[in-house]
Amino acid sequence: LVIDIPSNITKLDEGASLKKMQKGAVELQNSFGDMGWGGPQPPKGTGVHNYVFTIYALKTENLPVKGNFLSYKDLDKLLKDVVLSKTTLTGTFTR
Repeated sequence: LVIDIPSNITKLDEGASLKKMQKGAVELQNSFGDMGWGGPQPPKGTGVHNYVFTIYALKTENLPVKGNFLSYKDLDKLLKDVVLSKTTLTGTFTR
């Protein structure tokens, strides 16, 4: 999860996570319990897995997050009144 991406940023470079993330953007703990992007890791032989990426345009420049973890439930609460627009991209991966 990356939050507080400045409005003038139009892309995230490949490999940006933990190495060359744009100034101002804040990476939070992922679902593996680590910082940064962990990538798709479906178990072998389980078929195609969907990975959904959601990008939000917000009325605010920063989300008031304490610490480096934010649950999806807490994210929903923070976004409730500040979302201008959102879009999703679904990628698939299999082993």
